[in-house]
Amino acid sequence: IMENKPVLTVEDFSQIFMGTGLGVLLVEFHRQDLESDGGSVWALTQRLSDSTAMKVCVGILALVATMSLLEVDTIDHAPSHGLAQLDKIARDVHQGNSTDWSYLCVQIKIYKGHNDLMYMYLDGWEHFDENQCLTPTGANSALRVSEAYALQRSDDLVEEAKLRATEYEKSCWYIDQFVDCDEFLAGRYSSNENRTLSIALVDLSSKAKEAAFWSLMMVLAVLIQIPLSVYVLNLKISTFSTTLLQPLRSLVDDMVAMSSLDLVKIDDHTAPGMLTSKSKDKIKTAEELENLNAAFRAMRSAIRSWSLFVPPSVVERFYDAGLEAKVGVTRCEVTVLFCDIDGFEETCREIDADAVLSNLTGVLGTIADEIQLQQGTFLEFISDEVMAVFNAPNKLPGHASAGLQCAIAIQKAVRKHKVRVGDEERPIRVRVGVHTASILAGNIGSHQRIKYGLLGDGVNLAARMKGLNSKYGTCTLCSQNCLAESLKQNPLNLATRPVDLVAVKGKTEPTKICEVMGYLSDEANLAEAVRRHQRGFDLYLERKFKQAKEKFEEVGSFLAVADYALEDETSQMMIDRCEEYMKNPPPAEWDGVEHLKSKSFQVGQRQKSAAKMTEMGEEAQQAKMAQERANGMVPEEEIFLLADEEDTHDDDARAKPCANACTWNAMLCRSNQEEVAPVQVQAASVPTLLDI
Repeated sequence: IMENKPVLTVEDFSQIFMGTGLGVLLVEFHRQDLESDGGSVWALTQRLSDSTAMKVCVGILALVATMSLLEVDTIDHAPSHGLAQLDKIARDVHQGNSTDWSYLCVQIKIYKGHNDLMYMYLDGWEHFDENQCLTPTGANSALRVSEAYALQRSDDLVEEAKLRATEYEKSCWYIDQFVDCDEFLAGRYSSNENRTLSIALVDLSSKAKEAAFWSLMMVLAVLIQIPLSVYVLNLKISTFSTTLLQPLRSLVDDMVAMSSLDLVKIDDHTAPGMLTSKSKDKIKTAEELENLNAAFRAMRSAIRSWSLFVPPSVVERFYDAGLEAKVGVTRCEVTVLFCDIDGFEETCREIDADAVLSNLTGVLGTIADEIQLQQGTFLEFISDEVMAVFNAPNKLPGHASAGLQCAIAIQKAVRKHKVRVGDEERPIRVRVGVHTASILAGNIGSHQRIKYGLLGDGVNLAARMKGLNSKYGTCTLCSQNCLAESLKQNPLNLATRPVDLVAVKGKTEPTKICEVMGYLSDEANLAEAVRRHQRGFDLYLERKFKQAKEKFEEVGSFLAVADYALEDETSQMMIDRCEEYMKNPPPAEWDGVEHLKSKSFQVGQRQKSAAKMTEMGEEAQQAKMAQERANGMVPEEEIFLLADEEDTHDDDARAKPCANACTWNAMLCRSNQEEVAPVQVQAASVPTLLDI
């Protein structure tokens, strides 16, 4: 199972993580935390741990030092006092007051039992040497030697045993007092014929080793106690950090991330700020933190729902500026994009509600994703329509180029979607309008309720261009102003062609609208088709209708080779116009501007209807038209331009189809001989459209 999973390297993860606004924000936040002077929770915890550990170490060392200072140095006087007692017994034995030498040996053995005796010289006699008691009789008899010899013998034994000064004790007793052996040898004490020096040499090495051993044990105990105390202390601090500081810091991180509105996208099943262990029990936290965490989760859920209604970039702008939202607009140059699903109302009548919602959600989600990828601000849904803006509220230097790129990306992405109607799978087509203008952007509404929106003619013109796609049989239309701004900001090498000069309803000044067909690099024939269409349009404006017609006729062949996705209704429309103006030349004041009388247009089906009628015989066509006239209605596909939509929304205004054997010219049906009045249509045959 693990082998089938994709491997994500550290470099890939870093690139993905740092490619998000949340990742950059968290890294910067923790970098500042590390560089801070210790004001964060982790820094305070570390300082507390280090400071307390240092205090514990100093305290233990101070305690040991105090014990050493208060310890009383005890000197063992047992060897010296024992020597004085043995000297008295030995003098009695030597003077004949007591003839029991064995008693003296017993006392010497007792003395040796308490002290590691090496040599003893009593009252001029050697009584202990080579680890045995000496008596007048026996193999090792006691000898009477001089004091100098006895002192030398003791020094020789020390040297043979290689004892340090602290590992032996040499006591000298003379005339009822202890004297320094070296000073006695130097003759600093007065001699007495009746008294001689007594010497006892005791080995203290075993006691010194024992003392050194216990001293080493004390040092080891201190060395073990210090890290053990520090460990226990850090363990307690870690527990404190886990139960209080760490959940608190997690909440702080989540709240910082919340400021960028990225955290609201995280699933709600994991509680932020709450730690879970591998065991079944959750790590105990303070009750106050539990309440704080629950409140934060509730707030996050509310913001998650709220962020689905409000553009996050709008909220981020107010958060970064530290301002409270209020009614107000500012003038700025932006690129506005409108997009909707072509023929959505008709499709809704043919499928059930669940299918409508499923398809609508998929298409609108794709459109919204492409807008976000181009750093646009998604403003709102209007039924099946999407409205977006570039360069507001956040600045976007190449907003016109971004808007055009977004339009092309939307068209490519939506082609993947299909809608199933019965047994038939139909492609979904969207209409896009893009325009760059100076408009008012900001918070509009009342003081009780506001929304971020756009105001101005530029917004209306972008919406009109979206609807004009149905009139001209195109998918994406943009204004010449948008193209000009794109060339200034970031040239994209787009494949665009002029479609018409129009004056939308309510306006007199013309606007040159262009079709965005893709990129010139996509297909060489597409670039040639665009070039010839541009030349044909220039000839059309110069009233050279015959030459223009020839150029427009060439466009279709190049688009067919280029495998262009749409039928070339634009060129065919211009061919029809050229033919019409060749028969009926326009007046001298004609400037090529198409003055539109309607705001909304139905899907252009002229070519499909013409093809369908061509397949029918002449008699069948006449019979069909006669039946339709008798019924007072015509099929919806014959309707191209909706009724004139006056500002008063007159209910009597209806679409008026042309009679048989005539061509469409603006709002009139013109035959070769005379103008024919349009046939009246029943109201039920005309679909109701949303006025933009």
